[in-house]
Amino acid sequence: MVAWTTGQGILTDLGYRNPNFNSGDPTRDRGYIQKAYYDFLLMHPWLFALKDPPGIINTLAEVTGTATTVTKGSATVTLSAVIAATMAGRKFYIDAEQIPYRILTHVAGTATLVLDATYKEVDVSSGAFTIFENEYTLATDCLTPWFFRFRDSASTPLDFLGRGEMDERFGTDVGNCDSVYHIALVKNNKVRIKPWTDEAQTIEYDYTARPDPLTFDSTATDTLVLPADVAPIIADLVLLSFYLDFGDAKAVNFSKDIDRRLNNIKDVYLAKLKPRVWIKAGRRL
Repeated sequence: MVAWTTGQGILTDLGYRNPNFNSGDPTRDRGYIQKAYYDFLLMHPWLFALKDPPGIINTLAEVTGTATTVTKGSATVTLSAVIAATMAGRKFYIDAEQIPYRILTHVAGTATLVLDATYKEVDVSSGAFTIFENEYTLATDCLTPWFFRFRDSASTPLDFLGRGEMDERFGTDVGNCDSVYHIALVKNNKVRIKPWTDEAQTIEYDYTARPDPLTFDSTATDTLVLPADVAPIIADLVLLSFYLDFGDAKAVNFSKDIDRRLNNIKDVYLAKLKPRVWIKAGRRL
C-alpha cells in the first residue's frame, strides 16, 4: 500500500500511475511534488496546517515631542529632548507637514536622528513631531497569514487587504484613512498597519506555517502536514501539472476530477470556518 503521507510515498505512487514520471530525473520530479505541496497549503486556511499557537505582533506606541532643528537638504534632525530607546527603523514626520521619513540611525539616550533621505520640506526651528511604526515582520516560518485580530479588543475591526488595494485606497502618506484598522502584506514577510496604533497593542494572527522541504526518504522529515485522507490530493495536483506542462489531453478531464476532490476536502476541513446564521432569542423570522 502506498503511503501518501510522505514525499517518497507520493513519488512511488506517481511512478505507478504515469510511466513518464519518476523515470530518471529525480530533481524535476521532486520539484513537482514540493511545488504541489506548497501550492495546496496556500489555497485555503486549512485548519490542520494553521500554526498553533498563532503568531503575535507587538505594536509600538508612537512618540511625540518637539524638534528644534530640521533643515531642508539635511538628513540630521535635532530634538528638544533625548529619547531613551533607539528609534532606528521607525518613521518620523513633522506634524505640520505629515511627510514621513524613515529613521536610519538613532543612538538610545540621544536627541539626534539621521533620516533615510535629506529633508525636502521647509526648515523647522521648533515644530511638533511624531515618530511611529506601522510595519512589522511576521514569524519566520509564516508561509501565508490569513486572519488578524486585536487581542485586547476583538470587536475592533482589522481588515486584511492586499497591498495594491491599501495603496490605492489610502496612499502612502500618514493621513487619508478611515476609522477602520487595515493591514496588508507589503513584502515577503512584513505587514503594514493603517492607521498605526498610537499605543502599544497585541495583534494575534492565524497563519499557515511553512513546512521544511520534503526529504524523500520516508522518515519523519519526509512527512506531510496533511491528514491521511487529504494527502493523496498532492499526487493528483502533481499529475495535473505534469499533464499541462507536456500538453497531455488528459489534463481537461483530470482537472474537473481534481476540482471535485478539492471541494470534498473543503466541505470537511473548511466548513467550521463559515459563520452560521444566528437568530437572537425573541426575534421573529
